[in-house]
Amino acid sequence: MPSVEELLEKAKSFYPKHPDLMKYLETGALWEYRIRPFTLDSGDKLVFHLTKLSEKEIRFEQGPAPEKPDLILYFTENAMVKLVDESNDVDTYYENYREILKNPDVGVELDYKINKPRLKLFRMGYKEWANTYKFQAWT
Repeated sequence: MPSVEELLEKAKSFYPKHPDLMKYLETGALWEYRIRPFTLDSGDKLVFHLTKLSEKEIRFEQGPAPEKPDLILYFTENAMVKLVDESNDVDTYYENYREILKNPDVGVELDYKINKPRLKLFRMGYKEWANTYKFQAWT
């Protein structure tokens, strides 16, 4: 079981280096990640957020989002580690994400919460993002 520091280092080494995670979204898009041990019903072990600064840069910060995030993403620590370790690029990341979402396993679960009205998110580019990365439940 990885420590908080190990999880934080894994997250820092992956998420800010892949600005295409937020491709098509407007600058200012904000996602909050809640990493939990064992199950999604556990309490948070690590919380961080990503903010899109430009097409080529996303900011990673530890702690809750400073304002209401667009999405709240929930991962067991094993799901986050699996995604980060097995994804060299954004397409593979989202492919692996969808696979875990459809076929969760013991200790490898994830989920998300849309945290703002869908129409507002569509205006921010989320519809194109969802179509590109095959999140049909969004569209």
